[in-house]
Amino acid sequence: FGIASTQPSPTDAPLTEGDLSWLVGNAGAYLIESGEDGQTVYRLYHQALVDYFRRTAKWSARDVQRRMTDTLFSQVREAGGHGRRWDLANPYIQRHLATHAVAAGRLGALTDDWRYLLWADPHNLRRALSQVTIRDNPLVSLYLRCVDDFPGAGPLERAAMMQGVALRDEP
Repeated sequence: FGIASTQPSPTDAPLTEGDLSWLVGNAGAYLIESGEDGQTVYRLYHQALVDYFRRTAKWSARDVQRRMTDTLFSQVREAGGHGRRWDLANPYIQRHLATHAVAAGRLGALTDDWRYLLWADPHNLRRALSQVTIRDNPLVSLYLRCVDDFPGAGPLERAAMMQGVALRDEP
């Protein structure tokens, strides 16, 4: 709800919980409710609906992705001058922010944050990184050398793997 409420409605008024309840009640037949990372998520029932809304939107696909990226990013708390608390981020953000950011042309800013690299979903971040060229970023270079070993590893294990590879390759 927090993400959707920050997105402008057609009247540019903020969405309320009542608006979302109305939407689910009146358009629920066009939505699929499922679970992801222990929370309820809603998706449009058919790709044709997605295609229709994309064709008729008042913003470009890139603008929509920028809005989504900015909104998701704003949901991650800051740690008093010590970077963002990716460990406390909503699981949807950890899993999907890279996908939205690459579509928005904003993946580079995220990859400058080593904490994000540890908490982001490795599969989705790797796929996003394969779609862009990020030059002169030693963190991304290190991440890409390690990511094949990340499945099943938590953020602390990922940090240890990256440190080991960095010490081995760049003493």
